[in-house]
Amino acid sequence: MNRISRSMMVISALLLLITFITPLWNISISAPQYPEGLGLEIWTSRIDGAQKNDLRTINGLNHYIGMKRIEPDDIPELRYMPFIILFFFISALLIAFKGNTKTILLWLFLFSITGAIGLYDFYQWEYDYGHNLNPDAPIKVPGMNYQPPLLGSKQLLNINATSLPGIGAVAILISVMLAYTALFIERKHKKTPESINSSGAVIMFFLTLFFAGCDHDPVPIEYGKDLCIECEMLISDARFGAERVTAKGKIFRYDSIECLVASINAENDFNGSESTLWVTAFDNPSKLIEAEKTLYLIDVSIRSPMGGNIAAFKDTVTLRRVVPNQTATVLSWNQLLTRFSE
Repeated sequence: MNRISRSMMVISALLLLITFITPLWNISISAPQYPEGLGLEIWTSRIDGAQKNDLRTINGLNHYIGMKRIEPDDIPELRYMPFIILFFFISALLIAFKGNTKTILLWLFLFSITGAIGLYDFYQWEYDYGHNLNPDAPIKVPGMNYQPPLLGSKQLLNINATSLPGIGAVAILISVMLAYTALFIERKHKKTPESINSSGAVIMFFLTLFFAGCDHDPVPIEYGKDLCIECEMLISDARFGAERVTAKGKIFRYDSIECLVASINAENDFNGSESTLWVTAFDNPSKLIEAEKTLYLIDVSIRSPMGGNIAAFKDTVTLRRVVPNQTATVLSWNQLLTRFSE
């Protein structure tokens, strides 16, 4: 192996050690009754609460809806995972000093298979956790399951659960990308600056793929199933739903524009740049459009769920075609916020 690819395999191996000092995955929970939020951190060998008492609080909540307690000692994967990471760490170092193209390829194949099995096992754990409910639970909602998302956010009654990779998972991803780059360089048999530029392009390609899956676009509202985070009512009218996506990817859903406005006005330190805001186009039910680029009509003929009589339209032409009443009040987003803050 040449010097560049050998160095990349050494760095790839060392990055795996980060998984022992940082979480692999984070699950955060937000709800009106827990304004500070709750969270779980999944490490290679344990599961902890994000804060001191979070795990105990979450287990208490789970009891009421019939979910099993999260007992780290009962999860065998947490006993095996540290040894699996050590195996790939040691084998990557051996490849760096004694390996070749074939051994890098074999390492990547085994790592990819192991990672895929690990993600599938995590999904199965979440599925069992959210579906295998105690029939004698104090709170029972027919047809409801509480499976957290594998990646992204999901509304569960009045709770929003967000699941995202931790620093440990990002370290693993970069480790694999470096190993792929080492393989690429070895196959090209180059030690020139051009090969370094090519390897950088490969890294950028994989980073683009990774972060493309972590965008903050809206997720369609499940009408008749999702609850409004503000008033806790069922979101049922597809003409009025609204959504807020935070910079961390958390999703909050609302049954009406007035509930979204009330939620934002209640946050004195709210910074619009930290979230993307979406409202439903009145003339195109279920279609979410950017709240700050939308016109809002207030008219008694519009009966929105919370009595604000507000409807959203993408432009004036559409607005006047659907509601020709010339005396109706038309506002911009900022004007709407000001009107309902009074």
